[in-house]
Amino acid sequence: MGHAIDRFEAQTLFRLDTGRAFDHILPIFERVHAADDDAGVHLSWPWLRSLFHDYPGRCRIYALSLTGRIWDARAFLPLRRDLHWSETRQEFVTRYAAMGMLNIADYTGFVCSDDAVIGGFAQALLSEPWARLSLRFEATGRRARSFAAGFDPAEVAVKWSGGRSSNGTIDNLLCPRIAVPDTPEGYIAQLSKKMRKKYRRAQWQADAMAAKMHLSAPHQQAAHLDLIL
Repeated sequence: MGHAIDRFEAQTLFRLDTGRAFDHILPIFERVHAADDDAGVHLSWPWLRSLFHDYPGRCRIYALSLTGRIWDARAFLPLRRDLHWSETRQEFVTRYAAMGMLNIADYTGFVCSDDAVIGGFAQALLSEPWARLSLRFEATGRRARSFAAGFDPAEVAVKWSGGRSSNGTIDNLLCPRIAVPDTPEGYIAQLSKKMRKKYRRAQWQADAMAAKMHLSAPHQQAAHLDLIL
């Protein structure tokens, strides 16, 4: 279960530091993700959950609720934690960056059902010990601006580096989107006659070999992985 770390102006910030805690709130995360037109695969549960497994201790997801209950969370901010030695302070400091970049995500950002609450993350994070926070490749731009606007300029200096590389010739924030049918049947129907025939033949062969495909639930994945290795 997520740990409530701050309450302010009727909002509560929860902190999720383990894959187990993330699994516990999967239903609400999936609900918010499904309602978010700007959240794609790099902000999905399978993508982020794998990072908890591959990088234990470095992943953290903040959840923001307006009711004090994590089950009513309206937004999530996935971050990675890095410990850095500061020559200036002569001490170790925490630096935050987008969690998805641990696995070279094409874009990062927030998962939310209401952009209006994003500034609340900034207000709450001021109570957390960190020296730098970087959100490169936030896909919408507007959410990064809303987040930055939530900080008091007297306390936090905000710097915009843009999303371009190669001397400004490549815009890393452009993300191609492909419209696909809502159902497998709809996808098959749009194929050419030749491709549909190939698909049916492959399906018949799979059925003849009694090959079956099943969606593996999170609690079954370890056992199912042993079966196919």
